Amino acid sequence: DAIEIAAINQKNGFFNAHEHVDVPTHNETIYNKNFLKIEHRLGFVLEQCERVCTAVSKVLGQNRFPLILSGDHSSAFGSLAGIQKAAPEKTLGVIWIDAHADIYTPESSPSKNFHRMPIRMLLGEGNENILELLFSTLRHDQFCYLGLRDVDEAEEKFIETHNIERHDECKFEVLQNFIKVFENSYIHLDLD
Repeated sequence: DAIEIAAINQKNGFFNAHEHVDVPTHNETIYNKNFLKIEHRLGFVLEQCERVCTAVSKVLGQNRFPLILSGDHSSAFGSLAGIQKAAPEKTLGVIWIDAHADIYTPESSPSKNFHRMPIRMLLGEGNENILELLFSTLRHDQFCYLGLRDVDEAEEKFIETHNIERHDECKFEVLQNFIKVFENSYIHLDLD
């Protein structure tokens, strides 16, 4: 919503000129103090991921390219589930361009915010309801980090122990070499 509102405020007609899918959100819930507990947020995250999954798989089914603009990393669950739903037989590589590893679990996360957990859940650890949404979990060799710079000791250890590919600099050649191994690719870009 924020990107579309910013475009409107700047008198930019991008969203009028280009066909797009507007997936309903739960953005209004951030103002409701009764829904700040993790059990409430989980329901909203799960529902949002299901909506994104449906939209992405539908767009891919129409042989179109989905560009997903989102304000929360937890949408990656729905995005990747949608890619898997549309092409379950194809291999999938994930490039994660971000300063943060986003590899906490619900138990290890200091904030308990889902936007810090997508990688670990995509690898098969975490909330069962979200894991059920995925058509399959991913392997460590299907991930490549680019641009990490704010990673804590536990995350560093996990990345090293599981031999997850990591490049602190974001170089196009690395991205290009990684994605050519897979039939489908998902590129996550966080602009923090």
